[in-house]
Amino acid sequence: MLRVPRNTVLVVSSSNLSPTSVTELSLHQTLSYLRESTVHRLVLATKTHSEAELLSKWEHLEVIPHKLMPYPVTSSIGLAWARIRLVPQILRQIGQYARKHNIHNVTIVLSAIPLYSVCEQLLESGEYNVSCLVWDPPELLCRNLRLDPVSTADAMRSFDRCMRGSTIVATVSKPMAETYKHRYRANTCVITSGVAPSPIARSSRRANESETLKLGFCGSLYAKDCWNSLVTAISSVDSTLQGRQIQIDFAGHFPMTGVRDRAFVRKHGRISYDSAIALLRSADICYLPYSFETSFETAARLCFPGKLAAYVCSGRPILYHGPEYGSPTGIIADYKLGVACHTTEPVDLLASIEKCLELRESHRSLSDGVLAFSADYFGDETAGKAIRRTFWEKLTE
Repeated sequence: MLRVPRNTVLVVSSSNLSPTSVTELSLHQTLSYLRESTVHRLVLATKTHSEAELLSKWEHLEVIPHKLMPYPVTSSIGLAWARIRLVPQILRQIGQYARKHNIHNVTIVLSAIPLYSVCEQLLESGEYNVSCLVWDPPELLCRNLRLDPVSTADAMRSFDRCMRGSTIVATVSKPMAETYKHRYRANTCVITSGVAPSPIARSSRRANESETLKLGFCGSLYAKDCWNSLVTAISSVDSTLQGRQIQIDFAGHFPMTGVRDRAFVRKHGRISYDSAIALLRSADICYLPYSFETSFETAARLCFPGKLAAYVCSGRPILYHGPEYGSPTGIIADYKLGVACHTTEPVDLLASIEKCLELRESHRSLSDGVLAFSADYFGDETAGKAIRRTFWEKLTE
């Protein structure tokens, strides 16, 4: 049998293989740090239209067409079907691939609830050295899928077993790592999610000085309560502030229900990551909302917003709109990256927008914060050490 180095890792993840997917771009960036390791990828894909582009980035990759994420209305039924039919198929394919390439180390990216069952059963088999990477807490995935209480409890139990059995658990934030270490006695470390654009925009270049005051938003909109209060606040002043017309540039999928829409909202749809960065750099302020809903509290405390990296590196002030306990609060304050608004009151939101505009006058400190954040979270030396420790040293020791 072909002898494979101990630092060979099989990474199993789900992906839509979209060239605009921040998740896929972030994972690619994360694994690109594994210079000493041979990385094999097994991608459970919802689409294959970008397969050729993804294949060009990886020497060892196999794409398996699967649909892991059921629609919310039928999510509980879909998850039950996944456990009975889909998970055994995935396990067989993992086993075949691992045997073919003589791989013992397997890392599961727990980005979909059916992958909890995959990870759990790999652990039970005892055949592999299993680690996992957690970007979103299970409470958030269950919330987004609107699972019933029984299905939610079942998913949480499966996640519990994954945490307790894995060799190492990589998380996206320090609060998540500390929480899971205490709750599950997991061996955790931190890998920040997101893509660091290069070169970093110089914040000393003044923001847009036109008659239009632009707020930029990129990504998925989960905090509909925050968004609606922002639209209400802007509408209350006839979309005019300090003599400038307010415009919101929205890049991403605009929700069909539950959100307010006005003429000052410009929807750009799904655009490439580079185009999104260019859009943010043309704005005055980057808008980062976190829901105030109690069902989102765990995610607000534990998650690291992937879009924050793009916002920071755009060189524009960030308006964090969400609860004080949200993870962005400390980052915004520590690095002086913008302004935090912890209410949905129109007067407070408008005042926060004005404070963000004032940061243009202290562009030097903002620029220093951008550079410090980028170095601490995405610097090659810092990020590279953390990722190599996670996926190589600890996984193969």
